[in-house]
Amino acid sequence: MVPLLPVGGYSYGFSSLGSSEASWRTQNFDDASRRRQAVKTICERLTSRLGFQKQSMLNQEEHIEALWESFLRRYEDPKQAMEALSGQLLATQRSWREKVWMTFLKPHVPVEQVSHPLRDVCLFWLIWGELGNLRFCPELLCFLFTAACELCDSSSEAPLVEAAEGSFLDEVVKPAYGVMVTETFELRPNGVPAFKFGKAPAPARAGNYDDWNELFWDPWRLKHALKIKTPRPGVQRFVDACQDSADVWRKLRELDWEHSLRKHKTHLEFHSHFPLLIGNYRIFLLHSVFLCTMVVFWVQRLGRLEGLGARLWRDYGWLFQASLGLVAPAWMLLFQIGFQAMTPSLAKRNRLRGLVQLLCVDFLPVISFAALLWQHHLPDGVSTRFRYIPFVKVPTFDVLLVTHVFFSVFTLVVSLGPRPDNLYRWKFYPAMSRPDCIPSGAFWLFTVALWSIFASSGTWYCGQALLRIWDVYDSLSLPLPYLLAVLTILVIVPTLLVFFSSLCFFLTFSISIVGSMVGAYRLGGVRLMCTRRGMGLTYVPETMVGCLLHLPPHPSRETGLWERFSWWRRMSDPELEAFVDVWNKLLKELRDRDLVCGREVDFLSFRSAQDAFQGNVPGLFKALSALSYRATLPSNGEARRRIVSLARSLQMHPLPKAKVREMPTLSVVIPHYSETIRYSKKDLFSDGETKVSNDLLRFLIKYYRDEFRNFIERLEQEDCSSLEEALCTWASLRMQTLWRTVDGICGAYANALEILAHYQEIFESQRSLRSSVRQRLQVLVAMQQYAKFADPESPGFSPNELQAVEAMFSAFGDFLSIAYIEEQVVEGEKRFFSCLIDSSCEQIPIPGFDDVFARRAKYRIELPGFPILGHGKSDNQNCAVIFTRGEILQMIDANQDAYYEASLFLPSAFQEFCEPERTSKGRPGIVGFREHIFSAVGLLGRIAADSEFTFGTMIQRTLDWPLNSRFHYGHPDLMDKLQVVQQGGVSKATRGLNLSEDIFAGLDLSLRGGWTTYREYFHVGKGRDMGFMSVLSFYAKVSMGNAEQAITRQWMRLGLHLELSQLLGIFYSHIGFYMNQALVNRATKAFCFSAAIFALSAEVQESFSILAVEEMPLCLDALSSSYFGYFYLLFVLASMLPFAFEVMLEEGLQALWSLTFSLLALSPVFSSFQSKLMGYFFETTLNYGGAQYIPTGRGLATRREPFLKSFRCFAASHMYDALEVVLFIIFSAAQDYGTGFYFCTGFSATSWLIAPFLFNPRQFESMGQSLSDFREWMTWMTKLDEKEEVSWYAWQVSLQEVRRNKFILQFVIGNCRFLAALCTLGLVVSVHPFHSLNVVSACLIYLPCLSHLVVCLFLSIGFSCKASGRVPYILIATLAVVLTLLEIAVSAHLLTPAVIFHKYILLRWMLETADGLAANPSVKAFLPFVHDACRLWAFSWRFLRDMALGVPLALLFCAMTCIPCLNSLHTLFLFHTRRPKEEGLVVEDADENGSSTHLVDPDPIRNFFRTFAPESSVVVRGDRRRRKRPTGRSSLRATQSEPNFGEQEVLLVVGVGSSEALIPQQIELKDFDVKTRLALRRILRLKAGLTNLQANAATAGAGPVSVTQKPAKKAASGTAAVQPNQQGELAVKSEARKVRKVVKRRVADAETETTKDTKASPAATVQEEPAAQVPQRRVTKGKPAEADSGKRAQSQDGGEQSSPAQLREVRRKASSPSPCSSRSICARRTPSPSFRPRRMKGPDRRMGRSPSPRRRDSRAPPRRPTPRRSGGSRRPRRAAAQPAAESAPQPAAQPAAQSLAAQPGTFQPTQVMMAAGDGSDSTEFGGFLLSWILPEVYALEVHEGHQAQHILSLSRRQKEKSRRGGSTKGGSLSVEIDPHGAHQMLTPLEDMSSEYTGLVGVGTSASGGPQFEARVVFDTGSTNLWMASVLCKAYPCDEQHTSYDPASSITSELGAGGTSLAGLHFPW
Repeated sequence: MVPLLPVGGYSYGFSSLGSSEASWRTQNFDDASRRRQAVKTICERLTSRLGFQKQSMLNQEEHIEALWESFLRRYEDPKQAMEALSGQLLATQRSWREKVWMTFLKPHVPVEQVSHPLRDVCLFWLIWGELGNLRFCPELLCFLFTAACELCDSSSEAPLVEAAEGSFLDEVVKPAYGVMVTETFELRPNGVPAFKFGKAPAPARAGNYDDWNELFWDPWRLKHALKIKTPRPGVQRFVDACQDSADVWRKLRELDWEHSLRKHKTHLEFHSHFPLLIGNYRIFLLHSVFLCTMVVFWVQRLGRLEGLGARLWRDYGWLFQASLGLVAPAWMLLFQIGFQAMTPSLAKRNRLRGLVQLLCVDFLPVISFAALLWQHHLPDGVSTRFRYIPFVKVPTFDVLLVTHVFFSVFTLVVSLGPRPDNLYRWKFYPAMSRPDCIPSGAFWLFTVALWSIFASSGTWYCGQALLRIWDVYDSLSLPLPYLLAVLTILVIVPTLLVFFSSLCFFLTFSISIVGSMVGAYRLGGVRLMCTRRGMGLTYVPETMVGCLLHLPPHPSRETGLWERFSWWRRMSDPELEAFVDVWNKLLKELRDRDLVCGREVDFLSFRSAQDAFQGNVPGLFKALSALSYRATLPSNGEARRRIVSLARSLQMHPLPKAKVREMPTLSVVIPHYSETIRYSKKDLFSDGETKVSNDLLRFLIKYYRDEFRNFIERLEQEDCSSLEEALCTWASLRMQTLWRTVDGICGAYANALEILAHYQEIFESQRSLRSSVRQRLQVLVAMQQYAKFADPESPGFSPNELQAVEAMFSAFGDFLSIAYIEEQVVEGEKRFFSCLIDSSCEQIPIPGFDDVFARRAKYRIELPGFPILGHGKSDNQNCAVIFTRGEILQMIDANQDAYYEASLFLPSAFQEFCEPERTSKGRPGIVGFREHIFSAVGLLGRIAADSEFTFGTMIQRTLDWPLNSRFHYGHPDLMDKLQVVQQGGVSKATRGLNLSEDIFAGLDLSLRGGWTTYREYFHVGKGRDMGFMSVLSFYAKVSMGNAEQAITRQWMRLGLHLELSQLLGIFYSHIGFYMNQALVNRATKAFCFSAAIFALSAEVQESFSILAVEEMPLCLDALSSSYFGYFYLLFVLASMLPFAFEVMLEEGLQALWSLTFSLLALSPVFSSFQSKLMGYFFETTLNYGGAQYIPTGRGLATRREPFLKSFRCFAASHMYDALEVVLFIIFSAAQDYGTGFYFCTGFSATSWLIAPFLFNPRQFESMGQSLSDFREWMTWMTKLDEKEEVSWYAWQVSLQEVRRNKFILQFVIGNCRFLAALCTLGLVVSVHPFHSLNVVSACLIYLPCLSHLVVCLFLSIGFSCKASGRVPYILIATLAVVLTLLEIAVSAHLLTPAVIFHKYILLRWMLETADGLAANPSVKAFLPFVHDACRLWAFSWRFLRDMALGVPLALLFCAMTCIPCLNSLHTLFLFHTRRPKEEGLVVEDADENGSSTHLVDPDPIRNFFRTFAPESSVVVRGDRRRRKRPTGRSSLRATQSEPNFGEQEVLLVVGVGSSEALIPQQIELKDFDVKTRLALRRILRLKAGLTNLQANAATAGAGPVSVTQKPAKKAASGTAAVQPNQQGELAVKSEARKVRKVVKRRVADAETETTKDTKASPAATVQEEPAAQVPQRRVTKGKPAEADSGKRAQSQDGGEQSSPAQLREVRRKASSPSPCSSRSICARRTPSPSFRPRRMKGPDRRMGRSPSPRRRDSRAPPRRPTPRRSGGSRRPRRAAAQPAAESAPQPAAQPAAQSLAAQPGTFQPTQVMMAAGDGSDSTEFGGFLLSWILPEVYALEVHEGHQAQHILSLSRRQKEKSRRGGSTKGGSLSVEIDPHGAHQMLTPLEDMSSEYTGLVGVGTSASGGPQFEARVVFDTGSTNLWMASVLCKAYPCDEQHTSYDPASSITSELGAGGTSLAGLHFPW
């Protein structure tokens, strides 16, 4: 490797550009090619001299050119633009050079810096582009850049030698990176480092990016830290080895990074409460002062006015008042100790300065207080006069008291003020921005005033309780100081917890009030009241033109007086044309997203600008629409929201005016790891089967039903090339997928910018317009795993993901590029590269896979090593950010969306950066925007969406103003790349500490003097988690992230340097909120514990019980019931009010419904559970560390979580505490504390226990699942394994291991259990004093039970310190119970409830101590038997607790599954959905066993459309499109299949009308509701069972055997004949009764309609004809079927044909009014799309359209006219087959077991009446069904369909001539039988231009041919006709089974007095 060598001065490196500032200014860069050439020349020469990578150079060339062009759009002069770019990019470097570099180089003199902006910019980006993970250290970048600049600016004449490519990376970057990696990682042979500490956090002294970066802040530390590799005598420091400043770069390869970067820790990250208290001591000081002041005030007032606590107030009142001044010194002492301990790099002079300040300023009140005490204890000290000032006759005590008050106030004011900016006294310490604190101060005065009301009542309760306790103690003269101290503590501690946690609630109330007021002002004021409901939008056109479009100057329109009242008259032609185009494009985007239907688009769109000028505008923009806004907006809620959002955004202020030409360039970065890119068929359907997967598609269609209707309509209107792609895209656009994000960003942003630019500028062509937009927008997906997706040898290889990526490139290739990380083995060493691909890259086919491609990288830049050292996301962003080209960055997650109408405001959003650019304030670093949460699906999805909506709107708005406390929250915010690059990037990447990586961008920006702002006119979509586990996983992750933030240097410095008002807002909106959740849960347990202690204190003395309990209802009872009840009410209101206020602001009175819904949805239960979870994870992580990234999953959670998983996830965080709260309440049962107390505590405990199961989908689905869960849980409890998923023991070990880094002393006395044990000990000592007990009794009472612990020690020794992993815990737990009971039995005479309670508290304290000893590595190393014994003992008790908790819960939920309808109600509760009924949305009918209808089409996509869109022509057109253009004939193929009762359709043919005019109608199973359908299915099954029993009886009796559906089982020899099951008939009767009422009502409706139709057509009569010749009226798509007019039905054997007169009569009757025109028993069928509402609602009435008589959905497109024949009459789209002539007898029958069936690949169940089927019809059953179901129907025939496999594929013959009329002859039907029994039927067709006619065989003869033929008409739009034909096997066929005799059917006419139905008589 050639060593890294320098670049010379300008005369060598930059001779073409000149060597001075003057030469730079003389260059001409007006031409783009010259600018490009200048950048290229400088980058090439810098690369060749400094050793950069060539690929990195090419990448940065493109980057620099894009930035220069971006600035050039705002600065007309190219040089001025480059100078502005250089000034903003190098602002930090120039400040650092002055403060650090100058001092660091002494005694060397720095080279005078030459101003060459282009050179500096190129050099900065070239160095930055190669640093990899070192980019997180911005001052290290400043060091390297300044060294390179010194070299370039020097006048050295040293010879220049080109450096090898990549030498900078190898010699500088990699060594420094290696030191950073080995600090917390260990290298492995595979090249991927592993974290040294596993799940535990890194030690507090482990270095991180901030420590190494801050080494370069202090020149003195830096000078002593940097060492050279080979020190010489007297030369060890790096700076001493350099000859001059230019030599620094040359010596970088000799720098010893290993010794230079080690042991330079500037801030210790301790995992404890200590850093939280130190960094935010001012907040806790403020609370402490308020609490102490209020308590002292109420103690004094109650003591004086009510005479309470006389001795307490008389003796110690003055002391309490004076001690208030000691609060501030105490906190300042704690701060100084903590700050000194947490800053090891603090200089000694600064430590001394802190000590002096503590003694001379902070301790002044301590000195005055000591003097006060000394004076008070002197004889006559209170009355002694002050003698040191003449003429002053004041007592000395009073003088000292006044002095003490002054010192106390002075110290308090100084303590509450901010600390100096640079406590470290470093040369470089960025100064913070100082916003105006007056608005935030006023806000906090209002908040504290509200808070004081509640806090005053709480402290009143506390003061009264204290005084009464002391009064009782004094009145009884009890020598019980222990009990007095215990009761005093137990009054103060709950009050303290409530006091500290209640301010956060009142902050929420203030945010609700102030945020609503600020929002009303920003969102439009009074006009918002109209806009939020879509009323009065006539201002939108003119406002849009004036605020957004910014058209070029054009003449205005001259209007008269009356014309000015119409906005379309006031607007000029260009303005009107622009607005019409923008609006119509919005409607097109809504239509493409299926949010509106075609008719709504027609109603809302403009035909043209000229038409609009004539006044033909949509009703939405008419003045009168304000009174009828519902008639103007679309029916879809999302479409309405988007239109209203556009109108609301237009009236917001401030709204900057900007043009596309002047806007900066934008790069949108989307990090991606394993998120779903796009749903595939495999994702939507289970394992490639033909059924819809569990719930995803079904729930999507339910939630987006109207959008699915529009989707079907759009597919019918468009030429869809692939149904699979269309369905997968539709589903992907409604879930949280990467496809949705990229589609929204590329589509919405690009289309909005394109249409704005089109009307603001003049372009030569559409291509130039598109190119202009492409230069301003870049969408970069940081797809970390792409290389593994494309590697067939990798476990992550995924062809589906590659295909999805290629689909994205095909759709969005103009703007999309993908960055990924690639690893390769080069010369035996694994190297890592950051790569970029786009649509222009070459495709590389993947071997062995068709149509699967990868892309060849455009740029491959080597990284210094493995880049993922953090939690993944931040490192992934860091690797991708080098490929960004924009001046502005937007970090979008892969679960977001963008909207076209919101994207119109993008130029205004960018103007937020440009407007203050030329001011002294400078431009903001981050501009925040609001989010729309689109994932409100299901109960939990809506709760999570409401929470996120509130946080993204009201809370963000208030944090921006007046609190000035808003940082960066990741998602829609726009970031200034030039600023974030100088602070280390868009996020932090230290593992553990930076779990919430996004927030640190805002923290660092504020600490470095930047500022943020928030606007609401622009927004993007955001998806949230939608399942219980995923929602809580998100909150757990955020809670852990905030706990880690609390110990970082950023938060400590914010706490020290911010103004108090700003600090309060930042604290309580971030880590303080999560701390508050922990305090709330602590307060709940503290109140319960106090209640138990007070109740048990009655054992001390009876008189004390009377005084302490019964006579103090106003103090103890009020403290527990009223105060805690109010506190819990505040908690519930705080979780609901902000959302209600924001909804009321934006949507009006709908907030009342939102509140009602929250209560009905048990939102308080979820909030209580969520609060407990956040508090637990925050406190656990703060104490022990170990924060881990939790992948939450963003899909629709419909999968049932097993009991084991719920128990394992929430037992430690919720269930244990709930059990303990219940135990505390039991011990407090001796005293009634009021309903409020018990309700609140009981509600909390119940929520913590049942919430995981209450919100678990399908929790109560079946008893079998519950029992299986219980068995799985019991196996998990008793199994010993190393994986916590399969073993309870391993899970408990993982819970212990989080404590491994804590000191032993912290477990012994550092937890609240120790304090609780001291309290119970004081209680027990008061009950059983020491002097009354002997030693043995005292040990039995005071000490815990230790016998079991001794046994565990012996077991540990006996098992060689491995007993904890070998002994079965079910045995050791039983032993623990037995030994403890024996030990208690010995002291049974001394046991009292207080003693038992004390024993329990001691046990809990010992368990915490044992956990700490078992997890401590030192104990394990030096005392292994103690370690093992502690684990064994602790696990035995925890096993017993888990069994006592888990068994009742599991059995309870097993019992609850037996409750009828509970599962259905639970599903309705969670998902707000039920099975759809009659709207055409066919649902797979399930039987009572849960099995769904089997669909045998092998293609699940086509099967899906047939099931959910049965009348749509999408599948039919798809079939025709998938086939090639037919040139010959195609065949009909049938296969045999056995019928299956569980998979049948039931079709009832009902004769409706009088006997003179009998009109046969059909009822299908799907025409009934779910309950009736299931009942009909049960009838069929029961009937089949009866038939089988009859067959069995016949077999046993050797009688005639009837062929049944299922083969009869052979009876055993010697058994008696089986009698028919009479109970089965009763069961059939019972089920039929359920159906009777439903069908009866429908028949009555149909008779009414038929009577009306008959009166309207008196001539319509029906002649009696054979059943085969009566044309059955089939209802298809809402209109009757007609016979083929003018055609004669021909039989195969030339039988008799119907006459023309008969056909005309049939056609006349068929065209009579249909009984289906109103409510009837027929199926409601309408033209496609297939979904129609039951009643006319939606846009029918709103848009002024009359309702359809058939309830046709008004959103469907108008029905296309039916093609006319040559004679002018209309032919229906689908016509029924004409009745054929009576068929002749057929030859011998085929075997009865064979059935010729039909393939339902084209099955439309509403269009065909199935043939009679399986032979199981019996006379008894037919009459039975008639008599019980349809007693009023004149005729009935039951047909049981079969799952036939039948594909009728028709082809079009070559057109010879046009036949438009007359009769045609068809060819003969040829039948071929293959060896497998399948039949090939070829049906010749005749061309009718728009239709086909042909012969279709009906029925099956014994020879395999059809029984007869019928000529049918096939419409071109539906060339598939499904006809079921089965082999006749039983009655009503003849005995030979060769023919079907209609006369023998069970259908017959009914007489008035009764009838004989196939031999049976039924009276009616």
